[in-house]
Amino acid sequence: MRESTAPSVEQIASLVENVLHGNSIGKAIELSDEQLEAIYLLGHLQYQQKKYEVACKTFRLFVLLNSMDRRGIKALGSSLQMLGQHKEAIEFLGMAFVMDPTDPSAAIQIAECLISQGEKKKALDILERISFDYGRYEKYIKYTEKSNAVIRLLKKYGE
Repeated sequence: MRESTAPSVEQIASLVENVLHGNSIGKAIELSDEQLEAIYLLGHLQYQQKKYEVACKTFRLFVLLNSMDRRGIKALGSSLQMLGQHKEAIEFLGMAFVMDPTDPSAAIQIAECLISQGEKKKALDILERISFDYGRYEKYIKYTEKSNAVIRLLKKYGE
């Protein structure tokens, strides 16, 4: 007869206790940093190969295991965006932006999702805010140039 591999009540209680004390699930089940990084890199490779559905699943696993890693959250949002699941993409991209507001790329992606949903006015507000907040800093030039280009297109072809 096959031995049961189901976790015991004590193991589940220990996992929950670990997570409640601020540990990620990945750390609570003793995954190494290298193992977590391998999952992220696999998702990144899948995304680069335009295998967005499988990349989305891989990044969901990564986020489940390592919920405070902004890269995984943003990557999941990007995968969802590429799959046309804009509402859910906005949620993850919003989390990524809140986690690091010094990187406006997630906010630009949110604007792109809003445009895809027909919410051009909201997108325009976000893009104008990016141009205003980041436009005076040289290191953000590529983001403000992109924001300004999309703003011009939205204004030219109607909001």
